[in-house]
Formats: sequence, C-alpha cells, structure tokens
Amino acid sequence: MEFLNGRETMVDIQKIFNRARVEMFLPALKFSYEIKGNTSFKTSIKQASVSVTIPRELLERSDAEEILLWSFRHILAHVHYCPYDIKTARELEELVRKELRGTPLLEHAHSILWLFADLQIDLVYLPMNFSPSPHHLKYIYRKEPRGMELLKYSVYRVVYEDFVPEYEVDPLVSSYARYVAKTILTPRPWNSKIVMLTRIIKRFLNVRSLDMNKLTFMETHLPLKEDVKNDGSSGLLKAGALISDESEARSFFREWVAPRLKEQINDLFRRTNEVLKKGKEVSKESLMEKLRSLLSGTPLDESGKEPVLRTRMSKPMTHMSRKQFMESLWRCFWYKAIAEDTVMKFMMKRGLPRPTWTILSYPDEWTAEDDIEELDIEGSAEEGPLIPEVTTIRWIRRGSLSGHELSLRFAPSVMVVLDSSRSMMSSFNNAAIAAFIAYLSAKKAGGRTSVIVFSTKYLLGDWDAADDVKEILLSTRLGEYTILPTHVMLHLVTRLSEPVFIIIITDGGWQNFDEAISDLKKIAEMGHEIVILHLYGWKYPEKVSRLSSLDFIRFYHIDDPKELKNIALEESYQKYGLFLVPHYKFQPY
Repeated sequence: MEFLNGRETMVDIQKIFNRARVEMFLPALKFSYEIKGNTSFKTSIKQASVSVTIPRELLERSDAEEILLWSFRHILAHVHYCPYDIKTARELEELVRKELRGTPLLEHAHSILWLFADLQIDLVYLPMNFSPSPHHLKYIYRKEPRGMELLKYSVYRVVYEDFVPEYEVDPLVSSYARYVAKTILTPRPWNSKIVMLTRIIKRFLNVRSLDMNKLTFMETHLPLKEDVKNDGSSGLLKAGALISDESEARSFFREWVAPRLKEQINDLFRRTNEVLKKGKEVSKESLMEKLRSLLSGTPLDESGKEPVLRTRMSKPMTHMSRKQFMESLWRCFWYKAIAEDTVMKFMMKRGLPRPTWTILSYPDEWTAEDDIEELDIEGSAEEGPLIPEVTTIRWIRRGSLSGHELSLRFAPSVMVVLDSSRSMMSSFNNAAIAAFIAYLSAKKAGGRTSVIVFSTKYLLGDWDAADDVKEILLSTRLGEYTILPTHVMLHLVTRLSEPVFIIIITDGGWQNFDEAISDLKKIAEMGHEIVILHLYGWKYPEKVSRLSSLDFIRFYHIDDPKELKNIALEESYQKYGLFLVPHYKFQPY
C-alpha cells in the first residue's frame, strides 16, 4: 500500500508487478520503485533487477491498478515475446539497417525496431492473451502526441478506435497509420513485417517530415531475455563478438550496451582518471632512478627520417577527456568481446585439461630439473641433511575424483605493452584485440596484470589498478610519436619479486630505439621474459632487423594483422595453458 497526500491508496505495486511477471513466465526478479511528481512512467530492467519510476498522478487515478498491470505486461512482454533475446533483436535490426543504408534514417534503425516491438505486443500479443483493449494506452495518450509519436498513436486509433483518446491528426498520417496497422496484423513472419514497416516509414518521412526523436517508450532501453539473468551482460558480449565492422560496433554499444551501464559509466570515468593521475608519481620516481644523457632531437630531415627522442621525454597522460573516454569505452566492449570469444574457441579446440584434485601417491627423488615448489622440505629433512639429488624428495601425485589435496601453482604475472602511436592506427584494432587476448588469458589464469599503452605519452595501469580501468586503457588510441617507456617498464618489474612475462605489440618504430634496446636487455637480464609481436603499421626495416637478431627477445613478425591474435593465443597458451579450464566462461562486462 502507498500513502499519497496523507491518505492511503489501495494500489499494491509489488503485487501487481508479480502478477504480470507470472503471466509472462519469468523468473523471480528484484523489484523496486520510486514515486515522483512531474515525471513520466519509466522502467529499467537489467541484471535480473527491475526499477520503476511511477508518476504520483497515475496512482491518484481510479484505474491506477489496471494501468499499472497493463504497463507491466507490456514491458515484460518484450522479454517473453518480442524481441525476446539479443540474437533475435539483432537479426531484426539488421534488416532495418539494410533497408535504411545510405539514408539519414539509418541512425534511427534502433528506434524503428523498438516501435515494431511495441506494436507487435500491443496489437497482437496482449489482445490475443488478455483483454482485447490494452488499458495502458489510455494513460500513455492522455496528452496529445508530437512528432513521429503521432504515427504510432494513429496506428492505435486505427485498431482500437475510441478506446484511445482522440486528437486531431493529419489525414496523410492516418492513411499511413492504416498501412502500418495492416502490416502488423497480417499473419506474416517478423522479418517480413519489419521490412515492410521500415519501407512504409521511409516513404512516409519522404512526404511528411516528423521528428523521429519524439517517439516515446516506457522503458529506458529495449528489454531482452538477457536482462532477467544475473550474468545477462555475457549474452551481449557474445553478440558483440560477431561484429566485424567498426561503425556497427559503435552503434551496437550505443544502442544495446550503454543504456544498461548508465550508472557505471560515470564511476568508471572517474576511476580511470584517478589511475591516470597516479602515473605522474610513477614517472617522477622512475626518472629519479634513470638519469640519462640527452639524445639529439631533430625534426624530419630531407631523407624523411623521424626524429630521435629521449626515453625521458615520454610523459604520463594524467587525464582523459569525456569524449576520449567514451570512444575508448565502446572500443573496449568490442575488443573484449572478440578476445573472449577467440580465447573460448581456442581452448575448446585445444581441449585443455580440467584442474583436478590430486592425492599424494608416493615419494620420489627431487632433482635440480624439478620445480622448487615440488620439493618436500619436511620429508627431505627426515632423510638427513639436505643434499640436492641425494636426500631431497618430492611427492608423485595422481588424480582423484573425490580428492584430498588441491594441487596449486602460481600463474606468471604479465605486462601488456601496446603501441598506440600514429603509425599503428591502421592496424590498431587487431593489435588491441591481441593485447586483450594476452591480458584476459593471464587474468583468467590468476596471474597479476599491468598494462602500458604508449605513443609520445603513455597510459599506465599498474599491478594494483582495477581490471575495468586497465581494459579502458588498452582500448585507447593516442596517435602521436612513438617512445617506448622502458623507464616505466623497469619500475613495474622491480615492484614484483617474481619473473614477469612481458608482451609488446608494436610496429617497432620507436624513436628512442637505442635506449629502449639497452633497457630491454637490462630487464631480460633481471630474469624477465620479453616477447615482441611485430606487425606493420609503417615499415622500419632496419629496426625490425635489429630486433629480430636480439637473443634476449622472442620476436614474431606478422605480415597479416588478422593473424596477430593467433600468435597471441599461442604465446598465452604456452604460458597459461596449465592454469586455464576448457569451458572458458564469458566474463560480464
């Protein structure tokens, strides 16, 4: 029960919602609502949670309970009936896009899909399963519609006549509304209907200009089956992995993902800039450790050579603008989706063994070739003084279905270094996906991770930075000169007391090349493993030749950028294969 203006109203909102949920055969959902004045009825469904904003004046109506019930039916029917899930929704939306390609209406493809789903529910599903007249329409059209909402309203008037409030409408609008109503009510497949609807709207807007942005909906985003699951975002990731076109990926994020992340986006933007600010402290500390002599810096000469720059000229980028953050955010979703999908398919193909419980079966001699973690110090001490390969023992383990002791090993830590300079822009998408593959493999295996994205400046996500912030950094295009920040790499490896697996993805055109090679050698001599995945952005044959000849670096040259992810997979598998399970689960964004 709710109290309005000091008096109790008999509307039990929770009970009404539960009735509609049961009618739509949906699982139990977390439900919350807020009553406000001077607002519109809005519903948000995501991560198995429903939140509703209800206008105060709605609850003061005598038919409030009926309107609420029909409103909830309409909203939940999107999940149960149309468009149902992301796969169906994407197939329908692609048909709309195909019809609108090359026209200004293309940016409204999602709204046309949403309009189709609303009409399909209100004209077909609800009347067929409940009362012939959806009562929420009386409330929606208590005020005169504007813009493109006039066409939608007119369709309802054609079908429900006087049940919907009457307003004066241009005869041309009413004429096209009849075409729309006939299309929706015809017993045809959805793909046929939505194509016909799109053609009618395109033809209609050619003769009568109405604002598409005036279309109104009762939901903050088009609800899907994935929204009533706790891990529903993994379904969006799977759909995103199928997208190969950059502009389509941007649209997919804007229409399907961003509306579900509204609260998280501001928080992630704030936390990203907090991490970037820490880079200034790291830079100062590193430079104190590495005082260098200045190298000559000259502009491009007549031969077209790039200037030689000092490593210490590489400074941290300490702030990301909102525009740049939003660009990185949609790219992050896309790159991560493809990387997750690639890793999952690779692991299923490889058939990696599941981690199992093991039993300590019997002792055997421990030798210098065995891992130090396998040495049983207590057992060896019982044999006498510790003499390697004489009194040292280890235990042989065998698998057990109901095991006794879990066999554990520590996954190596990884540093992912991604070249985001101007020369890399043509192949940046493939490079970033490969970086994500290396990063996600280490993360999934339980290893610690850090990321560096570099151009003239660099972005740093150190060992302690949040995972989602590191993923944003790995998706950021910088597009300036190329200085490999080896001073920052040195700082990161010295923070850990263990070997680090360093994977650098670059075209090799570092303008601090000699300094960088010297520093990389120092890092390798400290016991860290360095792998360079080289792909062509611009061509630097002399530098590539030198890199490929270095014995302290494992160097891969990739001619086809699309093959880059396969090399990244192989390297990740060699490092982390023992720590990964075969049925790799999509991580929710």
